[in-house]
Amino acid sequence: SLMSGEMMQEINVPAAGYISAITWMDVDDRGETMFAFRSSDGNIQLYERLNDALFEFCSSTIAHSGAIESLAWDANHCQLASAGDGSAQVWNLTADSS
Repeated sequence: SLMSGEMMQEINVPAAGYISAITWMDVDDRGETMFAFRSSDGNIQLYERLNDALFEFCSSTIAHSGAIESLAWDANHCQLASAGDGSAQVWNLTADSS
């Protein structure tokens, strides 16, 4: 925790370009917590945690031809939106799409 100064987990992703932001995602119907990060090379990577274990890589995609400028999570519809290279994209993260 930040209060104790103890880091819980470090994730190194050398092939993803500069990581510019992380978005937390609670996927209630799947009983897990996830996060997505965006990077300077247009890559979105998803990591998931099941049963309070460490986060593990679960998916990635080259979403844009350049840096991703923004990510937004819609918990009601289980969708992730990304913006970059002059376009916005919406990604469906339902149980059968990951």
